[in-house]
Amino acid sequence: MRTGLGGVVCLLFALCVAVDADAQHSLPAMSPAVETFTILPTLGGQDAFATGVSEAGHVVGWAATEDETPHAFVWTRAAGLRELVSRVHRSAAYGVNDYGQVVGWFENEQGIQRAFVWSERKGVTELPAPAASTSTARFITNTGRILGEIDNEDVVWEPDGTVRPVSAIVGAPVNGVLMNQFGDFVGGSWAGAFRWTARTGFEIFNIPGYTTGINDAGDVVAVGQPDPDVTMQPFLWTAAGARAMLHPPIGGENVAGPVNNVRQAIGWAESDTPDGWDSMAFLWSPATGLVPIWATNGEDGGFLSATAGINDQATMVGMIETDNVTPFSGGRVAVVVQLRTTPAQFTSAMRVRITAAARHGLLAHGHSRALLARLDQIERDLRRRHAGLSHVRDLQRQISALGRTGALPDAFGLPLRILAAKLIDSVR
Repeated sequence: MRTGLGGVVCLLFALCVAVDADAQHSLPAMSPAVETFTILPTLGGQDAFATGVSEAGHVVGWAATEDETPHAFVWTRAAGLRELVSRVHRSAAYGVNDYGQVVGWFENEQGIQRAFVWSERKGVTELPAPAASTSTARFITNTGRILGEIDNEDVVWEPDGTVRPVSAIVGAPVNGVLMNQFGDFVGGSWAGAFRWTARTGFEIFNIPGYTTGINDAGDVVAVGQPDPDVTMQPFLWTAAGARAMLHPPIGGENVAGPVNNVRQAIGWAESDTPDGWDSMAFLWSPATGLVPIWATNGEDGGFLSATAGINDQATMVGMIETDNVTPFSGGRVAVVVQLRTTPAQFTSAMRVRITAAARHGLLAHGHSRALLARLDQIERDLRRRHAGLSHVRDLQRQISALGRTGALPDAFGLPLRILAAKLIDSVR
């Protein structure tokens, strides 16, 4: 275990869920980096998992009913938890975009798993696939591109309904594919882990391991050996090279997955934990290093943690597995964890998104330079400890104007408007 964590102390936070006032319940030990820890409502069963979160605050996943049958859900703080598919069918949701469109799978009348997309306007729509095939959808961009599988082959459903094997897009047999908002891919291939973009083509990573996350800048999270002398562990790969997330000695199971545009990756580890923690959910970034978020302490009744998604606002989703935790009586519950942020969280994320939009030809370089110059001014204000609210409002107006004129497609302007609003709240 790692010692000398100094800034990490164990705090207990109130659950954002109704519980019996007389019920005795326990919580995992928490880092002060946690602002709120929310356990989502259940559907009566003892199994649930939050699998994805959008910038707009939609959380998706699945929860079991009394008979332990899983059902897809979407949750927001304003509207609560909503089931997406009839209870006649088993189902699960895995991805959601900023418009609230949800993707996942359901079992049809023949008991075959089929991919779906759900929207408020259309409800559940089954995605095209051969009649006898199994399929699932796991990620959807704001433009409506959907990544998933048909008979274990990675495919993309285009907004026009076309189904394209990822192998045909990248020009090589691939598997375990992940995609970002701009259509860049990472995954596995016969030669090892790969990354593909329309601009650079197919690129092999010279590492033994598998990829688990990609952000809009093309930064990649993987689990492998960034150096021959280093034990298998999660690391971040950028243009500057690979950076391991954990300190030796490394043992047990250690994984990391999604990474946001602030290069914050989330994961679960049995190594490098604070004293007294058997294992942990963690956050890692180049700026902060390893930050234990909450503990798994078997001797305290048992919490197993899993983290499945993080957005640019440092909202994490996943589950905790509870043993004899009132009022849940064991099982797994879906959780939403908001980490503490600073204005730099939002300016950094916006900078990546603006730069990526220009790099992919979706925003003219003149417009991107103007937006980045405004961000530069805001960051100077922040360093001088000036509120800089007028400059943030100017940035918000610039983004909105580009959207109205069609200079910035709404699919890429929407998250910028969301982040600009959050930035305004953070500097007031």
